[in-house]
Amino acid sequence: MLPSNNYDYFICGPGPMMKGITDGLAAWGVPDKNVHFEAFGPATVKKATTPPTASETAMLSKFQITFSRAAKTWHWNPATASLLEFAEEHGIKIEAGCRAGNCGTCLVAVKSGEVEYLAEPGANAEGGSCLTCICKPKSNLVLDA
Repeated sequence: MLPSNNYDYFICGPGPMMKGITDGLAAWGVPDKNVHFEAFGPATVKKATTPPTASETAMLSKFQITFSRAAKTWHWNPATASLLEFAEEHGIKIEAGCRAGNCGTCLVAVKSGEVEYLAEPGANAEGGSCLTCICKPKSNLVLDA
């Protein structure tokens, strides 16, 4: 038993276990910034996001996402969780290890456009690049993938 929730917590394990622990820590009042986790493959702890409104969906779905190496362009699907998942849905291979912004494996150069991070990255994204596992487009986007 801990006397306080004023600690940093580091968690690694199967998705359901990590979700149970992170939910419990949140209920105990532990700030998100104090909870660190490492997930592999699809085992991750995703925070629920507020779904976009109808007008936001209409605006976001106009964004064009271009994968320059593959020479493919599609309109963004606002229901997609991240650029990495969007790429995978369209058969674009991007290396990815953790899917939580910690390992940096999914780092891709942004040739043009802007991205928005859904969570604070644990790995450093070099200038002019993004961690595709935890970001979405803020504009039309050209990625070096």
